[in-house]
Amino acid sequence: MNHVRTRHPRRVLATAGCLALVSLLAVGCGDDGGDADAEETETVYVDTEGNVIDDPSGEDGGDDVEDDSGPALTQEQLEVVVLTPENVGDGWTGGPVESDEDSEAPGCFGEIETISDNLDPLEVAEHDVEYSYGDSGVPVINSGASSYQDGNAVAQAFEDLDAVLSTCTSVTGTDGEGNTWDMTVSYDDTVVSDATDDQVNVTTSGTFTDPSGSEYDLTIHQSYVRIGKNVITIGVTDFSDQSALQEAYTQIAIDRLVDVITDSEPDETTGPQPA
Repeated sequence: MNHVRTRHPRRVLATAGCLALVSLLAVGCGDDGGDADAEETETVYVDTEGNVIDDPSGEDGGDDVEDDSGPALTQEQLEVVVLTPENVGDGWTGGPVESDEDSEAPGCFGEIETISDNLDPLEVAEHDVEYSYGDSGVPVINSGASSYQDGNAVAQAFEDLDAVLSTCTSVTGTDGEGNTWDMTVSYDDTVVSDATDDQVNVTTSGTFTDPSGSEYDLTIHQSYVRIGKNVITIGVTDFSDQSALQEAYTQIAIDRLVDVITDSEPDETTGPQPA
């Protein structure tokens, strides 16, 4: 099926990409922001449906599992972690974006939205940027970074994310914005850097129908990477498959995160351009 273009293709891609990013770990475009002065919070473990469960160590009501995941990055540091205009190169426009309100996600994305909601009270800081290409505004790249008080809780969220995606092969239904999704989902947990603790890579492709009834064939690539208490997301959304861009910019984003954590100056490596 050929997609039906409207006057605002970039807006459609940005909306779809952001909604998917919101659903998958509440980083980039959709969370409520963090509080650097938040009070110390006890670790709470939940299952994929949001129900409180016992400590995975088997101890009911005992001491929390020791959190040796290192420091959470500050707001200033996260602003350095995300992709820069130099990283995306000429032809791209954009920059920092404000967080929007969460929107009810369809299908298994709704289950993952619950996982992300449970991390909100633990968020320390976050920063998101968005870049669009050329006059058409497509593809769209989203880059986000966030940090949390409790590394164990973030690690558990990635385990829950993996559990949900392992049985999720499609997303169908209408989200809270009135967009209808009819898409297939595939994922893997291949880690591309020994410096990272977790990585989840998701591809969603199929038909996205906006509230006006216009249909689009979209492909949304997303990667979620954790190092200790810190998480980055990279998303590339387009009317065609841009897996090469996704792989390249994910590697650049990981390198930037590692550099900031180790107090090094990130390289301004420029990624590839759209095919």
